[in-house]
Amino acid sequence: MINKNILSICIPSHNRVNEIIKNLENLLQIEDNRFDVVITDTSDQKGEYEKLKTIRDTRVKVFHSDKSCSAMENWFCALENADGTFAFHLNDRDRINADKLQEFISFLLEHMNYVGGVCKYLLVEQEPVEYHGVKDTLMNIPYFAIHTTGNVFNTEYWKKIDDRKEIFTRNKCGCHPHDIILGRLAMMGDMFLYTKNLWEIASEEFYKKNVSGTGMMKFFEPKERLFELKCCLQELESFINIEKELKTEKCLQTIKNYLNLSTTIYFYYMESKYEASHYGYTIQKYNIFQKKKIVDNVLKLYRKELSLKGKTYTSLKNWTYRNFIVGELAKKSRVLKGKHIRTLLRVVNRKRKLREDAVLR
Repeated sequence: MINKNILSICIPSHNRVNEIIKNLENLLQIEDNRFDVVITDTSDQKGEYEKLKTIRDTRVKVFHSDKSCSAMENWFCALENADGTFAFHLNDRDRINADKLQEFISFLLEHMNYVGGVCKYLLVEQEPVEYHGVKDTLMNIPYFAIHTTGNVFNTEYWKKIDDRKEIFTRNKCGCHPHDIILGRLAMMGDMFLYTKNLWEIASEEFYKKNVSGTGMMKFFEPKERLFELKCCLQELESFINIEKELKTEKCLQTIKNYLNLSTTIYFYYMESKYEASHYGYTIQKYNIFQKKKIVDNVLKLYRKELSLKGKTYTSLKNWTYRNFIVGELAKKSRVLKGKHIRTLLRVVNRKRKLREDAVLR
């Protein structure tokens, strides 16, 4: 057994201690001192912090604050208290697959010099992917509005980002501060995409019964997405040590990603049986004409706010329509009885994504 802390699993907690304890029941049965669990608790419900104090394991470190703060500020505190070589962000409603944790730690041991990465389960990739150099890391890791759970930062490089606390404020980056951090890290060294199923998102039942945390109620609305996009583009423009062509390519990729988030993914959230209620909305059912109108309005908004024009705008508009139509066809294909037709549509869609975009898209 190696007595070195390789990984800090950072859990910002707010009135969900029971969920955390359920997660830890399996996690702490692992006899391995190469990881610890950092919990920063801002619960304001009676008895929540007291439950955390009952955990008897030296690998669990609990920090409590009575001061009211935003979800993002709590995220920052959890990561800031990490003392492992790597810090892993885990939302208090999500879970680590305990039986796969040691394999991930072994992977990190082989990549100790990497500046960070993302853990995201992908059906199209069976093994972790490594990215070397600024171009690969920049084009494949940051600015995808990735779920906050699953982001991994090398703490040595994390602490080199002087304004990291400021980044974890809504005015600086919207609701995805990790994207900005990943962008900064992409300029510092090699990164990875860990594609095995290390963590699991909260169940549908949890989403139905629990409303989203403070400051996260409207993060998927088109105007909020546009605000985040502007933050990302501003970050990209601030990088002076990368080639102009690479910067242009990344900016276009990021705009496409946020156009997708503002249209196809927006419809997903609003029509989902549990996502809409989780974020305080009434479930919507749009017909194809209503969706087309929303897509048109999003394109007009982006065109105006980003001063898009000429061939650039035409290209982005065509891409958005194509992306929207393919998404709708994919949903409609679920009711088809022909297995081969559904398989063909999935293959075509997957090839299109791999050809046009990074793996994370």
